[in-house]
Amino acid sequence: LFRSNVSSSIAPLKELALSGAAPLGRLHALWTLEGMSQLDAATLTTVLEKEQHPKVRAAAIRLSEPFLKTADKDKLLPKLLALASTKNFDLQAQLAFSLGQTTDPRAEAAIASIARGSGTNAIIREALISGLVGRELEMIERVSTDKNWRDSKPGNDGFIGALAKVLFAQARGERVNKLLARIAAPETPHWLAVAVLSGV
Repeated sequence: LFRSNVSSSIAPLKELALSGAAPLGRLHALWTLEGMSQLDAATLTTVLEKEQHPKVRAAAIRLSEPFLKTADKDKLLPKLLALASTKNFDLQAQLAFSLGQTTDPRAEAAIASIARGSGTNAIIREALISGLVGRELEMIERVSTDKNWRDSKPGNDGFIGALAKVLFAQARGERVNKLLARIAAPETPHWLAVAVLSGV
């Protein structure tokens, strides 16, 4: 009987998540579905496409994280990437955390884009760095050859310096040597090399 009651509640919860009148109701419906292990990629995709309230949309981004490690990634990742240019703090902060859950090159490009535009926000910068654990070198290499990063924007040096600091703290000789070779390369912007050295 209990299982029957649970099953009968799934469709109404999905309807509430997608079209409930109150943002708080939609938010609770999403988390309830997740708690019941009944949240699916199709529901999240629709929420990410149509939801207008940033708190609800941010929750949908967070709830997408487990799906980024499954075949559903191809459905959800493009929806997350489409939000990468947002100026809304809630969405930027959650994207900063969530995009780090996949090593997909498209996600890493979006992380670089968010870092480029939000470097002065310490919370977003720390969220990006936490999602890049173990991939600090790769991010520095990516931006060092990106024409969009030729000139520094406010806060970009802090982002690069923080990545370098974490990388050096890991004390992995081969990766440290690669970083030093990268900042010595002629195509590496001067400001970026200085930011790395300042970070360590």
